This record gives sequence, structure tokens and C-alpha cells, in this order.
Amino acid sequence: MYATLYGTLSAVDDRFGNNENTVTLDGYEKVDLGLIIEPMEGIKLQLAIDNLTDEQGITEGDPRNADAPNGRYIMPRTTRLSVSYAF
Repeated sequence: MYATLYGTLSAVDDRFGNNENTVTLDGYEKVDLGLIIEPMEGIKLQLAIDNLTDEQGITEGDPRNADAPNGRYIMPRTTRLSVSYAF
């Protein structure tokens, strides 16, 4: 049996969201975590959790739209489970 635990921490600081530097986007931290288990040769089970703490954040602003500022949000917590077989 073989197992791997992995994770990432992404930290994004405050930054400007428009060309005039009048809109500030708040920083955020995002944690991803995963586990891979190979119980026997050829079979792999993987569990992955993205945005473990369900952090809210904006990845970028829209400098072309000064009248209605908007941005792109990070994805909420997502969980994936997969099973694979190699032959």
C-alpha cells in the first residue's frame, strides 16, 4: 500500500483592480489538500479538496469598466474523488 498527502497554500496580497488605482481588491489565502492511495498495484484512489477553507476572494478586476466595477471570484470549496486503474 502506498499513500501520498499533498497540499498547497496560495497567498494573494491586496492589489489594485483598475488602471487609475482607485479600486483595491482585498487579498486572500487559499488552501488545497489532497490524498492519493494506491491500495494495490494498478489501482489508485484520489481525494482532492480545492479551497479547503471556502475562502472568498477576487482574482482580478475589470479596468475597462469604471462605472460598474466587477471582478472574477475564486471558486468555492470543491471536492473530487476519483478511481483509476492502470493495466
